[in-house]
Amino acid sequence: MFENGLAPKTDLPKVALLIDGENISSALAGKIIVESGKLGELRLRRVYGNATLVKGWDTATGIRLVHSGTGKNAADIVLALDAMELSYESKIDVFALVSSDGGFMHLADRLRERGFKVVGIGEKKAPDCFRKSCSSWVTLAAPVAPKANGISATKTAVTKTTAAKRPTDDKVASKAGVSCWAAISPNNPVAPSFDDEVQRIVRAHPEGITMSGVNIQIRSGLSGRISDQKQKTWESYFKARPGQYAIDRSASPSLIRDVSHADSRIAACIEGHPDGLLIGQINTQMVKNADVRLADVMENTWRQYFKARPNLYSVKGTGQDTRIRLNKA
Repeated sequence: MFENGLAPKTDLPKVALLIDGENISSALAGKIIVESGKLGELRLRRVYGNATLVKGWDTATGIRLVHSGTGKNAADIVLALDAMELSYESKIDVFALVSSDGGFMHLADRLRERGFKVVGIGEKKAPDCFRKSCSSWVTLAAPVAPKANGISATKTAVTKTTAAKRPTDDKVASKAGVSCWAAISPNNPVAPSFDDEVQRIVRAHPEGITMSGVNIQIRSGLSGRISDQKQKTWESYFKARPGQYAIDRSASPSLIRDVSHADSRIAACIEGHPDGLLIGQINTQMVKNADVRLADVMENTWRQYFKARPNLYSVKGTGQDTRIRLNKA
């Protein structure tokens, strides 16, 4: 038996603990250490993210903060690169990937293909595609926010809706989720910013959420109103953030999707094909394996997307014979 849930340092499996600090709250650090400690000897304990944004992780005891810089999805990419590098060094037996971001499904698949046990650790909101890509899964209870007026402001579970049953009116949308800050008093300084709350709401609906649904959940909290923002309508608000949100107009009403991790998902998908992908295969592979659509990126074509990133991708050939590969580090 392990004392206090942690494995003694003997001939147990060697574990690499890799945490997506921009996706997981530092309030869960203790639970993460305990759960990952049950897997074996924690050889590596790293958390990835922009050091100026990942509050609390810089003081998390026993966990090394890896500053990923300010680039888009930099934390995801650095974590994935470190994991693959470790997999070739033969020093690790088990990878504990801590995130609720489905984009890590490809990394989990690749590590398992190389013979490693991959344990996913994340919150209830983590998508099934990531869970099923891991050898096993551990669900973390949502962190409890500081108490305000004696009321504990915990996150409220958000009911997942399908495309066929998505909210289309105020009454239905109000049931889709309640702001986790609804119980906080107006004077409470821990209330999230308007942008952070919008991001949380949209990320809780990976299949998409209507603008009306976002508005209802925002109004139930204390983060402000769209009329108080620089962009006075939801249409203009989401249009002003093309690298973070995509508007799916093929649905009626239109759906908003979080695409802030699209780049890392695309990279993971290409990385999973060492021989590369023909340009004609890209769209099918991205939708099927990365849950990314062309509408989720800023460029008008996939060819433009990959050519705009010469440091990351190799684009060889012409026409339908064009082959896309991930550049080797």
